[in-house]
Amino acid sequence: MTTMDTHLIAVDTPKRREILHNLIPLYLHDLSAYTPELQPNNQGRYEYDGLHLYEQDERLHACLIYHAEQIAGFVLVNEPPYTEKDVDYCVNELFVLNGFRKKGVAQAAIRQVFDQYPGKYLVFQLAGNARAVSFWRKVYERNNIAFSEVEEIYDGDLCVFQRFTL
Repeated sequence: MTTMDTHLIAVDTPKRREILHNLIPLYLHDLSAYTPELQPNNQGRYEYDGLHLYEQDERLHACLIYHAEQIAGFVLVNEPPYTEKDVDYCVNELFVLNGFRKKGVAQAAIRQVFDQYPGKYLVFQLAGNARAVSFWRKVYERNNIAFSEVEEIYDGDLCVFQRFTL
């Protein structure tokens, strides 16, 4: 796999919205391993509160990640007022399907996000999700990004927060 085959496509059609809605429960199921806060609903489905806002507000950006013309995942990027103060962008969610992990697909997708949205960033991960924390630290290292990092409680979970400017 070459990362040149990785690209982002905005979730701006009903078909793309359906794909995103299909991927969200997979992502939340993965994430539920790190927090007891995530539980399926009474029908056994994980739901993302506020996902509909990505269809309604131009300051919220939902993109599908494609690799070699196959759906590989998604990324959600927020602008103010959906970020903390003094932050231009927050990579709110990033998900790559298992078959595309550890192949540079997520790195390539994030590089495209950074190219498309330069500014002050906030990114955070659940502290217990060591794979995600390690991934983001590698992103900063490989892209020569100076960042600050703190651990804080957010929504009842210990999280690792990183800030940087592009």
